[in-house]
Amino acid sequence: MIKHHKKPSRTQIITSGFAKIDYFSTQYSSLLPTLLPPQAWKKLESSNANRSNTRKLDLLDSLTNISLADKSISEYMQGIKNILDNLELIGYSVDDGAVVIHILNGLGPKYLPLASVIRARDSPISFEELYNKLLDYESFLKRD
Repeated sequence: MIKHHKKPSRTQIITSGFAKIDYFSTQYSSLLPTLLPPQAWKKLESSNANRSNTRKLDLLDSLTNISLADKSISEYMQGIKNILDNLELIGYSVDDGAVVIHILNGLGPKYLPLASVIRARDSPISFEELYNKLLDYESFLKRD
């Protein structure tokens, strides 16, 4: 499995905090209306919806723009996994096929031969299988 070895940045900590708040408000939303006056509940609900949508759009933008650049495959895939996990926390899931496309689009020209083979497959590829193939290809590239 992918492991994260870096200390989280301030942005990652804040992001994680927002995801936890969204998770809390989702899990306990049925209790809050009974604890708050109706106007306060409406304001809280509206504020949370706006923040959740903004958060979702920010995460989707990050997923679209993530690139391998000078990272290792492990770091790259961990970054993608973090984005996907944060999207799941706010109740949004990305189709597996779309995840593969985002991963392949961010790899760069060195990985084009592998990306072409993955795109030409008849059957879908799982995140884990793609991760393993990328690790193998990364090792192959380092050999040269």
